[in-house]
Amino acid sequence: MAVIDDHTHMFHGVLLATIFEAAALENEHRQSHFLQKLCTCFEREILEEIGEFLHIGKGLSKLYVTLNFGSATIARTCTVKHAPYNPIWNESFHVFCAYELKANEGLTIHVKDDLPLGAMVVGKAHIPPQVLLSGEEFDDWYDICSIHDSTQKRGKIKVRLRFIRVEDDPYIKWGGGWENPTLGCVRYSFFSEEKGNKIRLYQDAHMEDGFMPPIHLSDNQLHQPTRCWEDIYKAIVNAKHIIYIAGWSVYTKITLVRDMERMIPGAEGVTLGELLKKKSTEGVRVLLLVWDDRTSISVLGMRTPGVMQTHDENTQDFFKGTNVQCVLCPRNPDDGASFVQGIQTRLMFTHHQKTLVVDVEDDGFGSKFQGPSCEENGNMSDRITCNTTRRKLVAFLGGIDLCDGRYDTQSHSLFRTLGTSMHKDDFHQPCIEGSSEKGVGPREPWHDVHARIEGPCAWDVLYNFEQRWGRQAIGMKGALRNINDVPDLWPPVNCIDEDDKEAWNGQIFRSIDEGCVVGFPREPHIAASMGLVPGKDHTIERSIQDAYISAIRRARNFVYIENQYFIGGGSGWSTHNNEGAFQLVPTELTMKIVRKIEQGERFSVFIVVPM
Repeated sequence: MAVIDDHTHMFHGVLLATIFEAAALENEHRQSHFLQKLCTCFEREILEEIGEFLHIGKGLSKLYVTLNFGSATIARTCTVKHAPYNPIWNESFHVFCAYELKANEGLTIHVKDDLPLGAMVVGKAHIPPQVLLSGEEFDDWYDICSIHDSTQKRGKIKVRLRFIRVEDDPYIKWGGGWENPTLGCVRYSFFSEEKGNKIRLYQDAHMEDGFMPPIHLSDNQLHQPTRCWEDIYKAIVNAKHIIYIAGWSVYTKITLVRDMERMIPGAEGVTLGELLKKKSTEGVRVLLLVWDDRTSISVLGMRTPGVMQTHDENTQDFFKGTNVQCVLCPRNPDDGASFVQGIQTRLMFTHHQKTLVVDVEDDGFGSKFQGPSCEENGNMSDRITCNTTRRKLVAFLGGIDLCDGRYDTQSHSLFRTLGTSMHKDDFHQPCIEGSSEKGVGPREPWHDVHARIEGPCAWDVLYNFEQRWGRQAIGMKGALRNINDVPDLWPPVNCIDEDDKEAWNGQIFRSIDEGCVVGFPREPHIAASMGLVPGKDHTIERSIQDAYISAIRRARNFVYIENQYFIGGGSGWSTHNNEGAFQLVPTELTMKIVRKIEQGERFSVFIVVPM
């Protein structure tokens, strides 16, 4: 599968790479000619220090390494400062690969010097395709050559490389399905796979009785409707210690319970905002992290709704002067972003996490496990037997924000519910002008999924919130409740035996960077073991992409993906292939289809992109 034809190679698998060090580098762009003439007797380090002090030349060297397949940068090291001759990185990478290259193209290793405006390529090393496709491990020094003339040497770089073809990967059995439960997790991920979870899945914010078609389960059972917002209401009402909410949008005027056929006593007409304020007066710690839409601003006392109409400013104003602490979180660029990139990040990128973490009454299962605190990495371990009844954490997460326009059922009515309790006070239609007039419609339907988690994974969701709060709630870290000091929550209690047929294995995945969280390890080898990758002066987690790739590679018969934002595989586009859409999911799906055709096996890919 590696060779497509005589002119093309397909690198489809995993690249294991370690960048050790470089030696005897020659960076012709580094020193100013003035300093070189004035101080020819000085070592380069001294020249850099003089230039830095006098603001002459380019200052201290900031060297890093990138690994490239064609136009795609698949990995990069951290920046090593003020080591112009012999920088040492000692960083390892586990990189999923799905790249089509010309027959003579292999892996390109660039040594770059970070400058105030952009970066300068010191030189490059080329690893031939036959070296990688052999599957052997190579640990050696390679020449660094000028990017303009391969005969001009610029030093050497020591690397260890091994490319594992997708069919030879022992940890992801290509097309092996999910029969082996020990191979179900993503190995290199910040949060480990955890056993002993109870998980409830939701379709839409609410499900009415009589769902069609019937879904048959084991033991001759039928799938029963699950009701997301009703369960969220019950959990919030039951909370005694914490209610932590993170959202793209949180709207205080929505009501969570609207089905008059099964109205919960006391819930009719209760808005989310009033409910949260009430719980905060009962001593519950209520914290909100809401995306700050930079386009929603106040001009001469008049508020503009913002491009995305998230009500972020209104939500913050609603809770001012109350015990509820609401923090608006912008997407700030990392320290290495350019001015233009910074503007794009602030205006075009959002926080898309939708999580709720609360404590609820425990059912008395009675087995403790060690949960994470904000100083730990969030992995569950060290179970201890204990017979006691305590409270437990429940986490809700998925695709449904607690905001207007999200309450819907499997019927997705456009007009019929406009005058009913479901939507008479919750009309959302940003796409059709004039539809918001009373009784006109249509409303915008909303279809999404969500989940409720009890068990170790709920503590991982809590830790995610603690990490974000520690970074983005400036000066408010003390607002987090120290769970270790809550006796009826700590130590946590197992919700179900790991061997129970209703128990789930679970693993939490994210797409996030160090600009949004605290607690990423600083040691490169620990970061690599958690699947974290260096960016420009910051660290990135992309475990969601890795989870997608792992699932697609394991798939035996079909893949179903429903996603509002389906774009990627940019390095393989015939045009505009340097636009930054480098995630590999579309390419992986293509490779799966091609391979199944070659093997004469039936395979189906279903991709649904909601309108």
